[in-house]
Amino acid sequence: VEPYLTQFFMRVKAFVAGAEQPSPDQPGPVHTVSLDQVRPILMQTLQLIIGRTAFPDWFQHHDPNHEDDDRHIAFLEFRRSLTKIYKRIFLVDETLGFQFVQASIAQLTQRLTSVKPMEVEAVLYLYKEAGEIVKDVGQHLQASGPLATCFVQLCDCEPLVRSDHWAVQLGLIELYVRYGRVFAVHPELFARYGQRVLEAFAGNQGIRATDPRVVTRACFMFSRFLKLARKQIVPFTTQLFNALKDLMVVQYIPSSLVPVQVDGTLPKVVIKGTLKAEDQACLYEAIASLVSTLPPEQMRPAVQMLLKQPADNLTGILR
Repeated sequence: VEPYLTQFFMRVKAFVAGAEQPSPDQPGPVHTVSLDQVRPILMQTLQLIIGRTAFPDWFQHHDPNHEDDDRHIAFLEFRRSLTKIYKRIFLVDETLGFQFVQASIAQLTQRLTSVKPMEVEAVLYLYKEAGEIVKDVGQHLQASGPLATCFVQLCDCEPLVRSDHWAVQLGLIELYVRYGRVFAVHPELFARYGQRVLEAFAGNQGIRATDPRVVTRACFMFSRFLKLARKQIVPFTTQLFNALKDLMVVQYIPSSLVPVQVDGTLPKVVIKGTLKAEDQACLYEAIASLVSTLPPEQMRPAVQMLLKQPADNLTGILR
């Protein structure tokens, strides 16, 4: 079915009256239809897609035991196929596509308590994919286009931003980075929602989440988000560092205390309540990206603040 629908939506635009101008050496189609005639088909397909994109209850996420399971592989391929069809519909009728996204986000934020977490994830996922269709997202956000309006609706829905479900948290992290540039082009929005998003990113919905998948993704994406609205976020540098400094502590464990394995290698030690080294490195990079833009008189004490704990560790080792 998917190959047929993909081909249908790829070719149907040529039959929509006025959608494409025929070239001199290639005459237009013999028969054309109006966009209004096609829209019911497009809308019905979009409604089916948003329902079928949600992960089913039986799906086991990030479970190595199910990575090669035929049923899981088939669903992931099905989801990719639905995404392709979704994007094709935008190419046929972009206006309808944006209207559908706006209606989906509005319905989600208004009826959040009655929507299952995986259904929320599906709406967020398709909203993110819509951003890949727009040729210039920055210009779209500057012009306060439909995707910018949707992002404001999401940020305005505090229960959604503070969701405790890992799939929703991951979906929001992707959106903060996809559309976070809106805070730079519309500083008034950062004044309203910036701190809420920063708290979610650095708090229990992101870097301090209970699910390690969310933690690792939030740490990795944090620096990318900060770069999108650096001018607006720089004044919060010290506040962000103080909120995260306990997670940035680099624990020093003398090798003499670590038992040697049979093969002569040292085991990888993970201290409960701390981040993985890779995640810590992402946080240092994120805070450093803010420190590097501070005025000279503020940069020196900020660098000292950032490097104090690692430097103290090094001093202890050398003694």
